[in-house]
Amino acid sequence: ITIKSNTKDVYGGGFAGSANTSTVDLINGTVDGSVYGGGYQGPTTTSYVNLTGATINKDIYGGGNAGETIEANVSLTSGTVKNSVYGGGFEGKTITANLTFDGATIIKDIYGGGNEGLTDTTNILIESGTIEGTIYGAGFGSTSQTNYVNIIIKSDVNNVYGGGFAGIAGVTSVDLISNTVVGSVFGGGFQGPTTTATVSLNGANITEDIYGGGDEGLTSSTTVLINSGTVGGTIYGAGRGALSHTENINVLIKTDINKVYGGGNAGSCGDTVVRIEKGTVEDNVYGGGYAGTSQNTKVQIDDSNNLSGILIKGSVFGGGEGITASVYESTDVYIDLALDMTVTEQLESLGDISGISNVTVNFNGTYSKILGSVYGGGDLGQVGEGIINIINNTASISQTAEL
Repeated sequence: ITIKSNTKDVYGGGFAGSANTSTVDLINGTVDGSVYGGGYQGPTTTSYVNLTGATINKDIYGGGNAGETIEANVSLTSGTVKNSVYGGGFEGKTITANLTFDGATIIKDIYGGGNEGLTDTTNILIESGTIEGTIYGAGFGSTSQTNYVNIIIKSDVNNVYGGGFAGIAGVTSVDLISNTVVGSVFGGGFQGPTTTATVSLNGANITEDIYGGGDEGLTSSTTVLINSGTVGGTIYGAGRGALSHTENINVLIKTDINKVYGGGNAGSCGDTVVRIEKGTVEDNVYGGGYAGTSQNTKVQIDDSNNLSGILIKGSVFGGGEGITASVYESTDVYIDLALDMTVTEQLESLGDISGISNVTVNFNGTYSKILGSVYGGGDLGQVGEGIINIINNTASISQTAEL
């Protein structure tokens, strides 16, 4: 189907009938309704929707309306969509959805999944274009489900969620390469639950915050990898809102950042691990959250894998920051710094150490430094128990909280 003038709804597939391959080319004109790559109640094997200049007043769906689509492909290189773009269908099942954006204008949001219904695998590639709304890797509605989400962003966008708005998401991956996100990035969804979320910063600029979890929903497991790029705000291993909960959290830092929490902003979380291997931290490092509770926390500061060292300008806390940011069970702070200083200078550089501590000192020719203090507990919140291990390999001393 080739559209060069005004029309209403467009279906690549049939009305209750099956279609093998459907192609919808949207070249000129205006579509007053929505565009579906698949059919209405009928199955489609492979669908293609290509926007190269037309204006769509409502939505674009790679899949069908209540019909199954095996493979849905949406390519947007020019033109305007005044509503949203979905990789899946309105209500139907879609096995694989591939969305590529390279020049079009989207007034509202992008969903890798469907409005409702199941989408097994979604791949989203943002090369260029204007997206005025938010990017969701999964679907919109609470009955939508997306099992696997892969998002690669190379162009400037607003907020990004690996999960859905209210829909269920399985495994999500958000890779931020060379773009600017004017807003925040979430590995999980806005309201819907996510099983496993990964956020990788590989050269992009994030103006606000990064969250491994979601805004309000449950995220079972999160991984946040900060390899290169800039984060204008703060890095959280867990979610943002008070209704969010994140179970297992891993945060790895290999570049300069402002501040990092293993936990979330306000939501609760289970076990957290924050590991810093390289770069400068302008503020503090927390194993727990800003306000939400945590179960067990670990902070690992280890420069053994790099030659440029680590500089932490603030302090290191095994727990959280706020008075409600309690850790129910235990905190563990592990510091392995190869410091080119005397034993006395090294201990002075670590500042005050509170809690039970076992200290071993090593020199290895690389300069790393903590300008503030090291605390097994939190800033204001309570901790069940805390232990600090500061480990290196040549000289060894054992101290307790008086250090």
